[in-house]
Amino acid sequence: MWSTSCADHTSATADLLGTTRAAILVNLVAPRTTQDLARQLDLAPATVSFHLGILHRGGLVRRWRSGSRVWYEATDLAAQLLG
Repeated sequence: MWSTSCADHTSATADLLGTTRAAILVNLVAPRTTQDLARQLDLAPATVSFHLGILHRGGLVRRWRSGSRVWYEATDLAAQLLG
Protein backbone atom coordinates (compact mmCIF):
# COMPACT_ATOMS: atom_id res chain seq x y z
CA MET A 1 0.00 0.00 0.00
CA TRP A 2 1.28 3.41 -0.92
CA SER A 3 1.20 6.11 1.77
CA THR A 4 2.54 9.62 1.92
CA SER A 5 3.65 11.59 4.92
CA CYS A 6 2.67 15.13 5.84
CA ALA A 7 6.13 16.30 4.77
CA ASP A 8 5.54 14.72 1.35
CA HIS A 9 2.25 16.60 1.00
CA THR A 10 3.86 19.90 2.03
CA SER A 11 6.71 19.36 -0.42
CA ALA A 12 4.32 18.46 -3.23
CA THR A 13 2.18 21.52 -2.46
CA ALA A 14 5.30 23.71 -2.55
CA ASP A 15 6.24 22.17 -5.89
CA LEU A 16 2.76 22.96 -7.21
CA LEU A 17 2.19 26.44 -5.77
CA GLY A 18 5.68 27.65 -4.92
CA THR A 19 7.23 27.80 -1.48
CA THR A 20 5.84 31.22 -0.53
CA ARG A 21 2.22 30.37 -1.37
CA ALA A 22 2.53 26.98 0.32
CA ALA A 23 3.94 28.65 3.45
CA ILE A 24 1.07 31.14 3.47
CA LEU A 25 -1.50 28.33 3.24
CA VAL A 26 0.16 26.36 6.02
CA ASN A 27 0.02 29.47 8.23
CA LEU A 28 -3.68 30.02 7.53
CA VAL A 29 -4.98 27.21 9.71
CA ALA A 30 -6.40 30.07 11.78
CA PRO A 31 -7.56 33.41 10.34
CA ARG A 32 -4.78 35.98 9.93
CA THR A 33 -4.27 39.39 8.41
CA THR A 34 -1.71 40.30 5.78
CA GLN A 35 0.38 42.00 8.46
CA ASP A 36 0.25 38.91 10.69
CA LEU A 37 1.42 36.69 7.85
CA ALA A 38 4.14 39.12 6.80
CA ARG A 39 5.57 39.14 10.34
CA GLN A 40 5.24 35.36 10.71
CA LEU A 41 6.94 34.62 7.39
CA ASP A 42 9.42 37.53 7.45
CA LEU A 43 8.11 38.90 4.13
CA ALA A 44 7.04 42.34 2.98
CA PRO A 45 3.28 42.93 3.39
CA ALA A 46 3.04 43.73 -0.34
CA THR A 47 4.54 40.34 -1.18
CA VAL A 48 2.07 38.54 1.07
CA SER A 49 -0.80 40.58 -0.38
CA PHE A 50 0.22 39.64 -3.93
CA HIS A 51 0.29 35.93 -3.11
CA LEU A 52 -2.98 36.09 -1.13
CA GLY A 53 -4.67 37.61 -4.17
CA ILE A 54 -3.57 34.67 -6.31
CA LEU A 55 -4.63 32.15 -3.66
CA HIS A 56 -8.01 33.89 -3.33
CA ARG A 57 -8.63 33.83 -7.08
CA GLY A 58 -7.73 30.14 -7.04
CA GLY A 59 -10.32 29.40 -4.34
CA LEU A 60 -7.72 28.42 -1.74
CA VAL A 61 -8.35 31.29 0.69
CA ARG A 62 -11.42 33.29 1.71
CA ARG A 63 -11.30 36.84 2.95
CA TRP A 64 -13.50 39.25 4.85
CA ARG A 65 -13.22 42.73 6.26
CA SER A 66 -13.59 43.61 9.92
CA GLY A 67 -13.15 47.32 10.47
CA SER A 68 -9.93 48.36 8.78
CA ARG A 69 -8.49 44.85 8.68
CA VAL A 70 -8.89 42.17 6.03
CA TRP A 71 -8.78 38.64 7.38
CA TYR A 72 -7.83 35.52 5.43
CA GLU A 73 -8.27 31.82 6.10
CA ALA A 74 -7.70 28.66 4.12
CA THR A 75 -10.71 27.09 2.42
CA ASP A 76 -11.70 23.43 2.52
CA LEU A 77 -10.08 23.07 -0.90
CA ALA A 78 -6.77 24.28 0.56
CA ALA A 79 -7.09 21.85 3.46
CA GLN A 80 -7.57 19.00 1.00
CA LEU A 81 -4.59 20.16 -1.03
CA LEU A 82 -2.40 20.30 2.08
CA GLY A 83 -3.52 16.82 3.06
